[in-house]
Amino acid sequence: MMEPVFFGSASLRGKRVLIRCNLNVPLKQDGSIEKDTCIRASIPTIRYVSSSGAKTILMGHLGNPHGRKKACLSMIPVGNRISTLLGLSVRVLDNCVGRSVRIIVDKMQDGEIVLLENLRFNSGEEKNCSAFARQLSELGDL
Repeated sequence: MMEPVFFGSASLRGKRVLIRCNLNVPLKQDGSIEKDTCIRASIPTIRYVSSSGAKTILMGHLGNPHGRKKACLSMIPVGNRISTLLGLSVRVLDNCVGRSVRIIVDKMQDGEIVLLENLRFNSGEEKNCSAFARQLSELGDL
């Protein structure tokens, strides 16, 4: 497998790699994913990072909940689809920042994958809030 250009020769083993993915997929009325093209586009990168021994932290948004948590826009169906496409377990966290997220990320094993909850559940995402961006960036080494 060819190494993605953006990682160069950096060793990923043991590193926490934060990846922003386009996960804004159309959903059916029942909450299932209607079309997974953008998720499929992220799979080679996710697979490469995880198989290189990194602690892979995925993030993205779904819909536009305007900073409010809405169950119908949870990342759970997205995480389930990523897991199916990879053939690996993907844990969907119940938030995208905060102490509970940091504890889980700090305990991750090499090769493990987590998906942060919908970034747009946090009002800082659409406001380009630097404090929110800093909290997210502190989850990763790369």
